[in-house]
Amino acid sequence: MREYKYAIGRHILRLPSGGVDDVEEPLQAAMRELLEETGMAAATWTSAGIVHP
Repeated sequence: MREYKYAIGRHILRLPSGGVDDVEEPLQAAMRELLEETGMAAATWTSAGIVHP
């Protein structure tokens, strides 16, 4: 997602992110977060790993 950051005075690109609820698998969480944050859904998925910020 392209997002303007006032503190640095420019746009940045960021990935949708979020947590995994107790009752869901990481893929389910990724699908949910993409839909929630962008309004889009993907037809195919490829794992790019897991990040712990």
